Amino acid sequence: MNEPVIQFADFTMHPGERLLYKQSQPVELTSRYFDALLLLVRQPGTLISKERFMREVWAGIPVTDEALTQCIRTLRKVLGDSARNSQFIETVPKHGYRFIATVRTNVATESTNFNTINEKIVSTNIHPFIRIATLGGYGTLGAGIAGLVGGTLLAALTLAHPELTQFGAASIMFVMIAITLLVALLGGAGVAFGLAVGEVFAEKHLPAGRRFPFVVLTSAFGGLFVGAFVKLVAIDTFNLLLGASPGDITGAVVGFILGGAVGLSYALTRLASPLRLVLVSLFIGGLLGALTVASGGNLLAGSLNLVAVHVPASQLPNPFVSAQFELFSAVVEGALFVAAVVFSLRQLKYFR
Repeated sequence: MNEPVIQFADFTMHPGERLLYKQSQPVELTSRYFDALLLLVRQPGTLISKERFMREVWAGIPVTDEALTQCIRTLRKVLGDSARNSQFIETVPKHGYRFIATVRTNVATESTNFNTINEKIVSTNIHPFIRIATLGGYGTLGAGIAGLVGGTLLAALTLAHPELTQFGAASIMFVMIAITLLVALLGGAGVAFGLAVGEVFAEKHLPAGRRFPFVVLTSAFGGLFVGAFVKLVAIDTFNLLLGASPGDITGAVVGFILGGAVGLSYALTRLASPLRLVLVSLFIGGLLGALTVASGGNLLAGSLNLVAVHVPASQLPNPFVSAQFELFSAVVEGALFVAAVVFSLRQLKYFR
C-alpha cells in the first residue's frame, strides 16, 4: 500500500517515491534531510526532540548537535523559512523543533495540480539500472581524468632524469599516461559502480542510518574485486611474456582502501560546497594513500618501481625507487583519485 501524499503550503511530499515538490517543480534534498523533514511533517504541532532526531534520522550514528542544526538550517532554506519568523519549522530552545504549518494528507483529489505532479513523478522515476549506469559512468570518467593528470605528472618527473636518454620523450609520455589511465579507469569503474549499486539499493531497502556504512562498503568491495582482478592479470601477463613476476604490486587491498575512501568522502560531502568537497576528498585520499605505503602496500608508482626492479626485461622507464618518493606519490595518487571520482559523482545531484 502506497504511503499517503503529504501537502503543506505550496509543497507536496511523496514519501513512497521520496520526492518533494514546490508546486510542480522538484526540490532537491538529500536522503537524510528528507527523512528529517518527513519526521516533522508527519506529526505537525508535536515537539520533536533532538534525541529523537538522532535516533530516527541518524539511527544512533554519533554526530554533533551542529549536524542537526545544519539540517534544520538547510530545510528552512529549501522551504523559504527563517528562524526569526517561522512559518514551517519552529525552534524550541534546548529541546528540539516543531512543524507549525497546516498539513494535509491524501491530497490526490484535492490538489488541482496533482495530475501534473503525478506525470512528473512517472517521468523522473528513473530505472535503477539507468541510475547505476549513469552514476558509475560519471565516477569512471572522473577516475580517467585523474589517470590522465597522474600519468602526465609521472611522465614529467621521469623525463627530468638524464639517465633515461635512451628512451624517447614521446615514448615515455605515452607509456606513463597509458598505464596510469588504464589502471585508473579500471579501478574507478569498480569503485564507482560498486558505490552506485550500494546507493540505489540502500535508498530502496535500508533505513536512513544504515545507508552510510552500506555505501562505503559497496564502494570498497567494488575496488577490492577490480584490484584483485587487475593484479592477477598483470602478474600472469608478466610471467607469460617476460618470464618474471613484478612482485607485490597494487591489488585487492589497495582497491578496497581507495574504494572505501571514495565511499566515505562521498557520504561526508552530500551538501558540501565544491571547495569543501574537494578538500575533504583530497585529505581522505591522501591520508589513506600514505597509510597504505607506510604499512607496506603499493600504489601505482610503487608498483612501477617493483616492475622496473624485478622485471628488467620490461625496460620500464621508472627510476624512482626511494621510499620518500613512494610515500609522496602515494599521497598524490590517493588524493587525486578520490577527489576526482567523488567530484564527478557529485555532479549528478539528481541521482542522490
